[in-house]
Parts: sequence; C-alpha cells; structure tokens
Amino acid sequence: EELLKAFAAEQEFAATALFRLAEVRRKQERKEEAVTLYQRLLKEFPKNDLLARLSRENLVALGEDVSQIAAAELVDEETREIERLRALIANSPDLLSAKDKDGWVPLPLAAKNGQLRVATFLLEQGADVNQEIGSHTPLSVAAEHGHKAMCELLLVRGADVDLASPLGEAIVSGHENVSEFLLQKSANPDG
Repeated sequence: EELLKAFAAEQEFAATALFRLAEVRRKQERKEEAVTLYQRLLKEFPKNDLLARLSRENLVALGEDVSQIAAAELVDEETREIERLRALIANSPDLLSAKDKDGWVPLPLAAKNGQLRVATFLLEQGADVNQEIGSHTPLSVAAEHGHKAMCELLLVRGADVDLASPLGEAIVSGHENVSEFLLQKSANPDG
C-alpha cells in the first residue's frame, strides 16, 4: 500500500514538473518545445484533470489544434452537453438565456467548466456574450476559474473586457496568467 502511495506521489510530481517546464518554455517563447511538453503531459498524465485542462488551454492559446489529443472524457462530456443544448433550444431558442435548477445560464456554465466547444456552439446559436447574471458575465466567470483560452474565445466574440470586472476575478482567484492576458487586452486595472 505504501508503494502505491509513493508511486501516485511520484506521478503527481512528474506531471507537475512536466507542466512547469512547458510553462518555462512558453515564457521563453520556445513554442515548439512548449507544445511538445504540453502534448506529452496530456498523453502520459490524462487523469491529472487540472494539469491536463491547463495544458489544453495553453495549447489552444499557442494556436494548436487540441481536438486530436483532448481527453476522451472531456470530448464526450462536451459532445453530450452540445447535444443536450441542441435538443433544448430546438423549439425554444429563448432557453439559451434560461437558468437551470442551480441558477446557471448555459454560456456562463460553459465558461466555468472551460468547455470551449460548448461555448462556441452557444455563441453560434446567438447566446449573449455579455449577458449579466447577478454580478457576473461569461468572461468574468471564465477569468475567476482560470480558463485563459475561454477568455480569449469570449473576447474574440465581442465580450466587454471590463464588464463585471473579469480582471478583478482573475486576480482574487490567483490566476496570474489570466490577469496578465486581460491586462494585455486593455482591461481596466481600476475597474
């Protein structure tokens, strides 16, 4: 039993080391090396949910197609969600902005979960990229949860970089890479 615990700890350490090295290469603007390291992490440690998700997001941010290397679970989950939403709005497009039993609207929920394909589908169906839900927008939710690639998608699709203070959400939640990205996109540091 102790041997299994040690093995699990070593795997976690190896995955973290691989991810950190990829981050260093990305910051050194050694894109090819960073991409190779992120892809290796996805192949060797697909069950490390956090690092696999961050690796996929960074690969997207580096302009790579992650569709071939995305974890099957995530792809299946997103595909199921897209099919569910497609059926939901088939006769009632107004349900794009309806809250579910937990109070979530589809686009902010996709932003929270880092589901890029679901968000793209919803935006193509006319979801409001700046819809305010309480004190949040899809962009502020994505920033709060550290989904940089989602922030990029939402901004490309017209999200207001200052509405509902996504920069503040990223800072408070400790997502430095998202904070830096939003500042590069002219987010107001006082807003």
